Amino acid sequence: MWADAQKQQDCTGGYKMCQESDTMRAMGNELDLLRLLLSRLEKISADSVWAHRASGLRGAALRALEKVERGGRISPSSLERLTRDGFRILKKAAEEKIR
Repeated sequence: MWADAQKQQDCTGGYKMCQESDTMRAMGNELDLLRLLLSRLEKISADSVWAHRASGLRGAALRALEKVERGGRISPSSLERLTRDGFRILKKAAEEKIR
């Protein structure tokens, strides 16, 4: 209930401003998650089959983060794809290590 009241207060500028605020907040959360994934992908052993793919994804993710930090925009679908692929690579590398 408090969250709804807070949202109402945050969105006094109208529906469109509220949507933009929610989108920016969600984008910030996704960027934080991507930064966390980058640190985890960096730790994949060089002996892993997945190390090369992790390296490529890290490069793409770093370029995306740099673009955003310079004031550019990236599409939410690109950010979602980078995050999804990062988790997939981490999962596969962990499964490989267990075997």
